[in-house]
Amino acid sequence: MAIFDAYPKAKYHFLVLPRYPFPPRSNPESRSSIVKLDHLDSLRTLLLKTTADVREQVIGALADTAQEVEEMIRDEMIKTEGFEWGINIGFHAIPSMKHVHVHVISEDRMSDKLKTKKHYNSFRPDLGFFVSLRDVQHWIEDGDDQSIRQHIESLDSAEALLDTPLMCFKCDEPEHNMPSLKKHLEKEYEKEKKTALKRIAERGRQRSSDEDMF
Repeated sequence: MAIFDAYPKAKYHFLVLPRYPFPPRSNPESRSSIVKLDHLDSLRTLLLKTTADVREQVIGALADTAQEVEEMIRDEMIKTEGFEWGINIGFHAIPSMKHVHVHVISEDRMSDKLKTKKHYNSFRPDLGFFVSLRDVQHWIEDGDDQSIRQHIESLDSAEALLDTPLMCFKCDEPEHNMPSLKKHLEKEYEKEKKTALKRIAERGRQRSSDEDMF
């Protein structure tokens, strides 16, 4: 299921969570669950305490719903702003909420709820605290239990990343405080919007394929 984040850190910010009971893919109407409730506490418990088939089904379901949310956000972007911009989909290395969940968040990072350096750094897609859903899918597809455990254990030290000096993740420009960073992000957004709308006016569309932008 998908819900609005109660404290959105961008124009668009949703959470995607697995339902419980979580029925088997072969019988979606079943009231039984292929995973225990406490195994859905976090990404760590999901990947380390379940079988390969269970974690693949749960992560796959999260990915499917996240994609639906992403498509809905893109539609809203076009309706409200006239163009699309980047969307990040992933987990926090050390979550603040019990029950595994995926963040689907637009790259503008324009919100009055984005107040602190830790808020910002926790959603930087280039830093390491925000772990992309696609990376987690690769862990599952390409690795065995041991390699997955290594990936998960590597996240234990991620909290230190929240103290990383402020820097724009789009252009690497350093900022001294949150007010200056937020002004910079607004300028980046307006610049991106201007470029996108110009391209749409010239070509009739923003991009030639999904890969051009995302």
